[in-house]
Amino acid sequence: MSQPISGLEYTQLQDLIPYLYMETYQAYVPVMMDGPLVRKVPKMLNTGTVDRHTEEIVVSQFGNQVTPGAQIPTVLTQYGYSKDAFITQFADKFSITRQLRLTAKNYELTIGKMLKDFTEVLPNRRELDLANRIGYAFVSSYQNLDGITVDTTCGDGQPVAASAHLLSGSPLTYSTIIPNNPQFSKGAVEVALKSAREQTYDNFGKPVYIDFNVIFCSPDPNTMNSIDELLKATADVTSSNAATFNSFGSSGQWGLRRFTIPFMNYRADGSMDTTKSKMW
Repeated sequence: MSQPISGLEYTQLQDLIPYLYMETYQAYVPVMMDGPLVRKVPKMLNTGTVDRHTEEIVVSQFGNQVTPGAQIPTVLTQYGYSKDAFITQFADKFSITRQLRLTAKNYELTIGKMLKDFTEVLPNRRELDLANRIGYAFVSSYQNLDGITVDTTCGDGQPVAASAHLLSGSPLTYSTIIPNNPQFSKGAVEVALKSAREQTYDNFGKPVYIDFNVIFCSPDPNTMNSIDELLKATADVTSSNAATFNSFGSSGQWGLRRFTIPFMNYRADGSMDTTKSKMW
């Protein structure tokens, strides 16, 4: 039978917990949460558990030529899609029983490590769930670690990674998948950039120019090395390749950088999924 610990009875433990919690949590590095693929949106207190995120109203990009005396046309506007985001709560508790306190061998190291590991439980879960949004981008939903269904569709009802995304004001569709799902290579990057440039539209179906600058990937050493070799390639000034210009590196026209997602090749239950090891 467990018995709650009294702060009056164990004053040293009362001092220990805040110190370990602040020390370990502040040292935790939330890679995905602070990375380039996540946007943090402030949430006001007492405003409910659902936020509706709506695309900005699109105005036609190009103006009209008007002949003398003709009526000036009205610029076109187009609504986009909306998506509801639901706030969820994650919580865990950690119990130190009276028996554990009195019998634990090497108490300070044992209990101290348990407390340290406990402070990383919820941040790790947040990192896993955020990474799963990418790992399960090809399906419309998945079951998370708790068996709860997570919706991974966009406002048009398509999964994040889909070959026929819909526009609200045009019959055109666009793809967010690199054709043939190739493993990483210089040629595959060029195909990806070409596809992104040619299939980024406003909701009227007019092209939109965006500078893409991040290559994200699973923590696969081969893929990570291949990306770094491409982005950081240099040539000796005395070599036959001295005039070669690396357009993908930081000083090139693309200025790409690698972002590795630690939990990208994990299943929703926290186990390894080797089928996602080459994802990028």
